[in-house]
Amino acid sequence: MNPSNCLNYVILALVCRISCYGDIGHEMIGYLFVRMLNNATLEKLESIMKMPENQLPFTKAARWADKIKKKREYIHTQHYHFMNNNVELPSRCLLNYDTCKGNGCLITSLKNFTAILTKKGVSPKERQEAALFMIHLIGDLHNPMHMLTNERGGMKMKVLFEGQHSNLHFVWDSKMLRKRIKDDFGGFKEKYFRASSVALTSIFSTETLKASNEAFHVGMIDAWAAEVVRYNCRGVLKYFKGEEISTKYYEQMIILVESLIQKAALRLALIFNTILK
Repeated sequence: MNPSNCLNYVILALVCRISCYGDIGHEMIGYLFVRMLNNATLEKLESIMKMPENQLPFTKAARWADKIKKKREYIHTQHYHFMNNNVELPSRCLLNYDTCKGNGCLITSLKNFTAILTKKGVSPKERQEAALFMIHLIGDLHNPMHMLTNERGGMKMKVLFEGQHSNLHFVWDSKMLRKRIKDDFGGFKEKYFRASSVALTSIFSTETLKASNEAFHVGMIDAWAAEVVRYNCRGVLKYFKGEEISTKYYEQMIILVESLIQKAALRLALIFNTILK
């Protein structure tokens, strides 16, 4: 796929209705992180992404890596989206780097794409796709279900959510966020995104972000991954065995979902503000 095709996908995606931390979570990260970029960083990223002037469809760009992973030329990228860490409740939630050998994993992919964006002599296509993967994979890194081996990352953990059959992975990917938007924002995701942006900027000042930008290094990716994996031992991972997910679980975990999405956006801005300065 050449750079113009990548851009065509992003533009076409603008007309697509959100169907599913699936699409909603990734789009939210795309919406939030771009508002925390320095002006110089934003200009460079727009150039890499070949964005039309004054248009910032980063919400849709955040979905690109999911949309292409089943195409023949990208089938090898499927393992980029997860890291197999076998969790042993109640207290053993550790990173397992052995699962990254061979084809690699989510952590190694993020590190590789960070290196591509800082490397000289890289083609425009490689640089553009590295940015697209970074924007998406930082979201996967901050989803506990993508950092889990057990029951295929929660996909075999059958549950009921609001009376409907589902699995724990899908509940974390999208169903909790859909419920949040429906119950508290009248079903309008744009309203939810705007409220999240206001909340985020009220917590983290611009000065704090700029001061922290100098501190980024690739080792932080390992620390972020370890943090997310530990949440599986802190109430995220429960074997419901087909039972209804309780209101208490939802109320506790939607707070964590939103916190992780905000962290993902902040950390993505931190990465780009550092490596593209």
